[in-house]
Amino acid sequence: MHVYIYDTFLNQKKYDATLARVETRATDLGLNGKIIRLGLSHSLYDAVENEIKKGATTVTAAGDNKIFHEIVNVFARLSAAYPLYRDIPLGFIPIGKAANSLAAFFGINEGEAACDILSARRIQEIDLGRINNRYFLSDAKISGHGTIIEIDGNYSIEVMGRGEISVVNLPVGIAAEPALNFNGQDGSLELFIKTSQPKKLLALGLRQERPGVFHFNKLLIANTKNLSIMIDSAENIPTPAEISLAKEKIKVIVGKNRQF
Repeated sequence: MHVYIYDTFLNQKKYDATLARVETRATDLGLNGKIIRLGLSHSLYDAVENEIKKGATTVTAAGDNKIFHEIVNVFARLSAAYPLYRDIPLGFIPIGKAANSLAAFFGINEGEAACDILSARRIQEIDLGRINNRYFLSDAKISGHGTIIEIDGNYSIEVMGRGEISVVNLPVGIAAEPALNFNGQDGSLELFIKTSQPKKLLALGLRQERPGVFHFNKLLIANTKNLSIMIDSAENIPTPAEISLAKEKIKVIVGKNRQF
């Protein structure tokens, strides 16, 4: 059974025609199912949990990065609580040109064209990062200005410049860096520091795999300017924050033109 979760912004009338085309194509492909239109009073966690208990075999988010990020967090929490839910794949129908970088990375076309990708059902299992009590799929980013990173309780890095610090699982948005071979299926996260000024290493012995890239098990990130960490280009997490590889994984339906 297919379940479709429509983000709240899709309640606007201007999206009616797009959604009608999506629903028609889904029906033509035999993918029609229950549609849940989110509103201010809906709990996304409760909605997804209830539908899986009723027999949902695929849950698909319709919207942009934000709704996909939120459903990833719901799936991660559910799979931690109910191991039997771990094999249920998550689909994505990107709608709207803004903030759909995750869909592009997964090779998922916009609107009704995404239904053909759902029908082909290419499924990839992907690692997740965990930051405090939240999960991220692609990366966690913060400005280097005023940021201090403690690595595995043994080493600290203070970034002197105004560059960007990323904890990378999937290299969404940094795929143009040819020397960086990040992989969201290798059971590890990587710290990537990009700055024009030197990094101040406060201890020796830190393992650096490639220029600006460091291996770690756990990070503690603080910022003296009270800057927050952006995860999946969708949510801000206040500092200080702890980051590590999550035990949970996620299964995603992807296109043949995915970037990994």
